[in-house]
Amino acid sequence: MTGLGRRQVMGLIAAAVVVGCVTISPASAERADDPPVLGSTAGPELRVMTFNLRYASARAPHSWARRRPVMAELLRREQPTVLGTQEGLAGQLRDLDTDLPDYYDRVGQGRRGGDRDEFVAVYFDTRRLIPLAHGDFWLSDTPAVPGSASWGNVTPRMATWVRFRDRSTGKELVVVNTHLDNVAGTARDRGAELLRDMIGVFDPGLPVILTGDFNAPAMRSAVYRTLTAGLADAWTAATTHLTPQYSTFSGFHSPATGSTGSSPAARYPCQPPASTPSPATASRRPTTSQSRRWCRSARRHCEVRAVSPGSLGCTAGRNPGAGRSAATWIPVGP
Repeated sequence: MTGLGRRQVMGLIAAAVVVGCVTISPASAERADDPPVLGSTAGPELRVMTFNLRYASARAPHSWARRRPVMAELLRREQPTVLGTQEGLAGQLRDLDTDLPDYYDRVGQGRRGGDRDEFVAVYFDTRRLIPLAHGDFWLSDTPAVPGSASWGNVTPRMATWVRFRDRSTGKELVVVNTHLDNVAGTARDRGAELLRDMIGVFDPGLPVILTGDFNAPAMRSAVYRTLTAGLADAWTAATTHLTPQYSTFSGFHSPATGSTGSSPAARYPCQPPASTPSPATASRRPTTSQSRRWCRSARRHCEVRAVSPGSLGCTAGRNPGAGRSAATWIPVGP
């Protein structure tokens, strides 16, 4: 998409999808005999996971070499239909390519273009989903320019999108995955506004699922208000919650509960202070069909998303350890 103007990019995005992230710790790894939160599915439901991989550092005690087998076991157990990642470096994603079953594929490029720097790559199960179109845009005044940054952020920020057709149902959906800036508040706010605008040009008859690391607390941040102006928050919309409202900022420790919030400028997802989860998975209610209902998760990290036909209602699953994926069912029936 390099060289395309913003209007053209937005038009292409209307035919595509982007995905999100989660962080886990070896110290909180589940036993091999633990059951999956959701596990694989043949349909018609979709299971969507957002996973902040944390970049591949060699620093102990949470080096990539130590985290990788834990992550691989989690993914083999859960087998999400869609996996949105954040912070993955090119070599890290090649490791993930090896660790995932052969029927997974991915789209997306690094935030400085090509294989350079961190990705917000979207993985998907090719047995279930057919990618019809995909692309990337940068959260800046020049969204078609790789590596561009305009709003006070030193690090370029971007989104990856994909438009899928579901082999099981024949229906289409759009996924968008992103990672907002962790330092510059203006960049976060403007990035959320651009995401809102880009999502707004998709076919209004298609569901749009937004996943990512938003580096901002739910309920009380400009980012949350901007995104929930047009997207439904699955946590607040849920009729049933299977867990307390966990902080998604755990720092490789057991998750805390509560809604006091922590600094959105904190460097990594999952630090000890309790905070209100911020949106991780989002979807728009199609204007052409009131019978379709879409939820968005209010959690930022460490969760599995599940999408299934039925009436409105989302359920957050158990999360007994740091990075333990929480499950949410998101109805997507006709």
